[in-house]
This record gives sequence, C-alpha cells and structure tokens, in this order.
Amino acid sequence: MFASAAAVGAGLSVAVDHVTGAAPVPARVAGYAVAVPVAVYLLSVWALHWERHRRGLAPLAVPVAAVLVLALPLVPATLPLIALVLAGLVATSPGRPVGHR
Repeated sequence: MFASAAAVGAGLSVAVDHVTGAAPVPARVAGYAVAVPVAVYLLSVWALHWERHRRGLAPLAVPVAAVLVLALPLVPATLPLIALVLAGLVATSPGRPVGHR
C-alpha cells in the first residue's frame, strides 16, 4: 500500500514531464504511470477493509473504480478523469457518524 502511494507521486512526476515536454513519453504511458499505482492503492486499501464492509453493493465500488482508473489512459484527459472517479468514490462511500468507532 505504501509503495503504491509513493508510486503515485512518481507517476505524477512523469505526467508533469510529459505535459511540459521534458519527457518524450506517449500520453498513454504517462497516464498509466499514474493509473496503475492508483488502482493498486485502491485495491490494497479495499483488501485491508474487506472484513468490515463486505455486505451489500458498497464493497464492489472500489474494485469497479480501480477498473475504471485502469481504463482511463485510453482516453484523453486521463488525470482529471481519474480525479473524477476518485471524487465519485468518496461521494458514494457510506459515511460513519462522528465519534463512531
């Protein structure tokens, strides 16, 4: 989980270098440099919390989001779309009451 979080930062660096022209990599490669670690991070956090939230359709949201993230480098504007998927995942996740353990 921690390695994938660090790899997101490295992927973002590749994406910035692609946009600025500092790295001669195709847009799809730059997109996957971010998408793969984001998907690995999502799935690793999902696996850690599987026992707590395995009822209903809510547990399926994270794997579906990971698959969507992995498909997004195939279309333009990969990074904003990844951000949109992650924001949607947060918006649809069931919240816990304040002070609830």
